[in-house]
Amino acid sequence: MKKLFLFLLSIPLLLCSCGNGEFFPPSRDVEDMGLVRVLGIDFAESGVTITGLTSGGTEGKGGVFSGEGQSVSEAVGRLVRLPAGKSAVFSHTESIIIGERAAGELFPEILDHIARSNELRLGVNIFIAKNGTAASLIEEGGDGLGELLDLVAESSPYLGSYAFSAGDCASALKRNGCCLVECLASGKEPEPDGFALICGGSLAQYLDKGESEGAAIIMNRLRGGEKALDGITLSLNGIKTAFSPLYKSGKLAGASLDIRLTAREAGASSGRGGRDAVQSALEKLENQELENVLSALAVCRSLGEDVFDIRASLMEAAPLASSAASRLHAGTMLLEVRLSAELTGSYDLREGSGI
Repeated sequence: MKKLFLFLLSIPLLLCSCGNGEFFPPSRDVEDMGLVRVLGIDFAESGVTITGLTSGGTEGKGGVFSGEGQSVSEAVGRLVRLPAGKSAVFSHTESIIIGERAAGELFPEILDHIARSNELRLGVNIFIAKNGTAASLIEEGGDGLGELLDLVAESSPYLGSYAFSAGDCASALKRNGCCLVECLASGKEPEPDGFALICGGSLAQYLDKGESEGAAIIMNRLRGGEKALDGITLSLNGIKTAFSPLYKSGKLAGASLDIRLTAREAGASSGRGGRDAVQSALEKLENQELENVLSALAVCRSLGEDVFDIRASLMEAAPLASSAASRLHAGTMLLEVRLSAELTGSYDLREGSGI
């Protein structure tokens, strides 16, 4: 009983002391904290460079500061101590931009740091600075960059791309050894610029605009968007993708991919094109998007990587053949693709007529 009492008595002491003398971090006033909204990571011969953009807070204007180290963790640690009079806080970080060289050299290390951090969240959006550095994007974007990146993430599914989180990337790398990351074009107002393909923990290649849109369709990540075809503007309002097993000689050999798009005539052309013109535009839309999908699949086939998690989709579609699906190789897997587009309805509200 006495031993138990002594053990219980020691618990408060443990809670009050841990390594640095305090189990819980010391309390800090709001004015002493620099809330890092955007974090940039770059790689150089001298090591790792970290760039942070703080939110404006009550002052209405954020600040940019940086740190350096031999590793991501060391550079972030030095970033914490750099701002004069303030401590960097990462609990409010919404976006992380990775420079092109860092994506090629440090991608697994960056994800590992995020997973181990007490403040950074796996739900933070990850972007790659295409053909550039994170520091330049942050410095050019300035104080409003945080809001711009939020807008990029929200609008990407309508522009043929998608903003993946650190958790999304980590899960995909664990399952398939590869993942997609959204790219940003340089400029004061960065825009989504397709996907970068990460294979084996490093940057493998970029997907162009068509390949990126095809990838978004395959993954059911495309939410809409407008297409101008021969003077007719079609607005995508529905995309549904489904995988089913494809058998050859009685054995599971690949997947059948069925894609259905729905669209409506929109914009100034609505109600003016006539049935034949709209139908012709719809057929061109089918051909265009089918080409995008096939191009995206061709990139992944050339690398032999199951970027779109087709094996997992087959396991769900054919649970009795899940063992066979797990052994299929992405480079030799048979794929049968069908894409169809349907017009849901277009109306000229001025005349009250529909087509």
